[in-house]
Amino acid sequence: MITTLDNITFSYKDEIVLDKLSLTIGDNDRIGLIGENGSGKTTLINLIVGRLIADSGDIFSRRNLTIGYLEQNSGLESEITVMDEMRTCFSSLLKMESRMREIEQLMAELNEDTTSEYRALANEYNHLKKGFEGLDGYNVDVKIRTILNGMGFLNLYDRIISTFSGGEKTRLAIAKLLLQSPDLLILDEPTNHLDFETLTWLEEYLRTYKGGLLIVSHDRFFLDKTVNLIWEIEDQKIAAFKGNYTKFKELKRHHVEHMLKEFDKQQEEIAKMEDYVARNLTRASTAKSAQSRIKKLDALDRIDKPITIKKNPKFLFTKGYDPTKEIVRITNLTLTAGEKVLFENGNVLVPRGEKVAIVGENGTGKSTLLRSIIRAFEEKKDDCEYVFGKNIAMSYYDQENLNLNFNNTVMDELWDKYPRSNVYELRKTLGRMLFEEEDMTKKVSVLSGGERARLGFAIMMLTQSNFLVLDEPTNHIDLETRESLEKSLVEYDGTVLFVSHDRYFLNAIATKVIRISKDGITTYNMGFNDYLNKISEENAEQVLLEKAEKLKNVKIDNKTQFKNTKERKEEARLKIELKNLENEISALEKEEVSLNNDMTKPEISSDYELFLPIMERLEALQQEITNKFAEWEILNGKIF
Repeated sequence: MITTLDNITFSYKDEIVLDKLSLTIGDNDRIGLIGENGSGKTTLINLIVGRLIADSGDIFSRRNLTIGYLEQNSGLESEITVMDEMRTCFSSLLKMESRMREIEQLMAELNEDTTSEYRALANEYNHLKKGFEGLDGYNVDVKIRTILNGMGFLNLYDRIISTFSGGEKTRLAIAKLLLQSPDLLILDEPTNHLDFETLTWLEEYLRTYKGGLLIVSHDRFFLDKTVNLIWEIEDQKIAAFKGNYTKFKELKRHHVEHMLKEFDKQQEEIAKMEDYVARNLTRASTAKSAQSRIKKLDALDRIDKPITIKKNPKFLFTKGYDPTKEIVRITNLTLTAGEKVLFENGNVLVPRGEKVAIVGENGTGKSTLLRSIIRAFEEKKDDCEYVFGKNIAMSYYDQENLNLNFNNTVMDELWDKYPRSNVYELRKTLGRMLFEEEDMTKKVSVLSGGERARLGFAIMMLTQSNFLVLDEPTNHIDLETRESLEKSLVEYDGTVLFVSHDRYFLNAIATKVIRISKDGITTYNMGFNDYLNKISEENAEQVLLEKAEKLKNVKIDNKTQFKNTKERKEEARLKIELKNLENEISALEKEEVSLNNDMTKPEISSDYELFLPIMERLEALQQEITNKFAEWEILNGKIF
């Protein structure tokens, strides 16, 4: 057990946010925390980490619990290099290493190894060395580089952290948390600034993470890959469902159906008892029986009617008239960001009716390309680089909603953009986006990220565009809203050009994929899932080509081509012996990993009597592994 919440209630300004929650986070739990925006996810996390105090109830955590918390859009701030910052995660090990170097120097300066001072230093050195090796101290830099490379910082170890962008600082914050390896790792929207390659690496890393995970994410693909338990916050309550997000959707449906049956059954029983009371309370012969039914009704634990129809935004994009067959054709485009050349000689074709996804690593120019198309269209460019079709009505969704006037009210924002529309039409559109009457007079500046996103979509819906350009449209909206948006875009018969990191969204929408890389622009006339398979095939082919290139210079010894029966039998025997030896080494290495884990536990590392025998066994084990590897090399040499 890591943490237990017992009957927790929390209120804010006399409004209950979380009501009587009882939960437990186990040692190996991988929990996906979901719920509508504003449902209380961040509040629950702040209760767990101790930033908030519950109105009632108790929170129990095990002794010496370490918690690592990545807040949404929070980055690492530092004025030192990436490598130096990451090395702070191993400060105790580095102090041990520093002391070992210091002792080595002192021992070298002493002439006699028989003095008491020398023996004392030797004993201290041996003790430190065993502890250092037991905690895998010699691999500190290897661990750091492994994490940094996986998170996209290959060859950036010496760069000062303050010079990185906000998204890069967020990735560095994740890297540092992974190196700290806390007992409970809490990640709030960790995928916002990760490209597909980094996402895949992080998913694989978290699968074997030694500790509990609590993840808040709108990335359904990421949740499917990393969690085995879903906590859903709804109406101040929380329900737990075993499995990943896809399994949760199925279990939730069955749960609602079951609760609806139980609710109907109870309502029927209540109706019968209330009818009996009404008919018999005033009759002397049956009054006592009626009173008994009243007591039963008062004591009844009434089931709340489950929510069967959740209120979600109702997107409706209409395209108006049809444009020409080619929406935009871009030829030999060179795109820059400041002085940096993103790509050269890029060619893009967006045909009418296609849903075209632009993908690529962070920093390759996906959003920059979108903005260049918008700018060229608004400036009515029609030159050798940009050629637009006729009758195009374009509408653009900006991921940060910077095209909104933050000084306007919600209603005024629509009035400014559509002055000829009637009030009824504007109110109806805002209502579809879940804006209540009182919301329409709010300033745009006080809206949440999700509300601004819905306002941005309301504006697009009124435009009646036949060409939608979307830059990260799912960034600020919850899971149900994403699914509603997906459905509407699939049904939309206009043209869509979009950038997204949401792999479920990409798979549901895209009919064509444009990939931007350091080598330029490549177009794939297929959906996103087929594109991923194609990329995997291309990568596999590249690996085979590299291997073939290496084998070109390998000379085959003709004497090894033909072997007699005796030689084949001997080779078979040696291979069996080699396999057995590999199994022995594997078992020893598993024991080594287990002992290393034991030595990092606070209750062991702080107790010399417990620490010493583990350390001694580890030292003997490492020697045994070394000997086995020596045998393996001899055997391997005989066979090959």
